[in-house]
Amino acid sequence: MPKAIYDMIYRDLKEKIETEQYAYQELLPSEHNLISLYGCSRNTVRRALAELASEGYIQSMQGKGVRNIYQPVDQNAYTVGGIESFKEASRRNRRMSVTRVLQFTELTPQIAEGSVYEYLEEELGMNIVTSKRTLTVEHVTQVDEKYIDLKGYNCMAVITSQTFNDEGVQFEYTQSRHHPDYFQFQDVAVRKKSGAMEGSLKTELRLAGA
Repeated sequence: MPKAIYDMIYRDLKEKIETEQYAYQELLPSEHNLISLYGCSRNTVRRALAELASEGYIQSMQGKGVRNIYQPVDQNAYTVGGIESFKEASRRNRRMSVTRVLQFTELTPQIAEGSVYEYLEEELGMNIVTSKRTLTVEHVTQVDEKYIDLKGYNCMAVITSQTFNDEGVQFEYTQSRHHPDYFQFQDVAVRKKSGAMEGSLKTELRLAGA
């Protein structure tokens, strides 16, 4: 199955959900209507829907259809379980993203200021697969004080990530630092019983300042 087709459907539906073209608790078009709308196979539609379900955007209900369960939040929400670029996260949160490049090698300033993931996936054809993440709360550093308006805080919420491609090669190490009261970190957990999925639970981890 060509990734470009299901990925296009996934991104289009995701954008319509995030921009409330499909309201919270509203049913999405039927599977048959989605197949007709996108001119694709049933498996392609189901794969796109499965990805949205795994991220907590929708929930399938037997005999009723697929319901939008996504709720926008006032705080910026960064996913823990999924892999998305800063640009993608900002777009999902309806924020204007700006990247200021302090130092770089190999990449051009244009790539670094845009989206490195877009360059790796679309230009180089890299398949990004896995990311290991560690969440901590740490004291502010001199670098934090230099580049971030700390608003009186003496600690930061820190996410350290190691990301791997489909060949098992680590190509990225990042550390993002956030105001404790400003960011919300989300994950989607699925409860399974006797090998069958019983339902999904959307969990949120809110980090509070010391």
